[in-house]
Amino acid sequence: DSLFYQSAAISTPALNTWYHMACVWDGSSKTMTIFWNGSQIGSWTDSTRAATLESSNNPLSVGGAVYGENLLGRLDEFKLWNQARTSQQICQTAGKSWNGSVCN
Repeated sequence: DSLFYQSAAISTPALNTWYHMACVWDGSSKTMTIFWNGSQIGSWTDSTRAATLESSNNPLSVGGAVYGENLLGRLDEFKLWNQARTSQQICQTAGKSWNGSVCN
């Protein structure tokens, strides 16, 4: 069994432009949150999931899916954390400024 979440609709990215995308799984709330350039663009709660992500013998796939929907672009950097990151941490990692509750 694999986790599959479809991100919120994003306008077509511009060519030759760098973007920061982050996904956060919070096991305590069983919520997946998606961030685009430091700002939250969507979240989903799945109460049927375990608090921790399932272990599997399958390889971790980044930028591709089992049905052939592969990333049409390049990944420059990939980080995997062992704890849920806050909105402020995601914003700062994206190189933006955190202003109270807004990422600029």
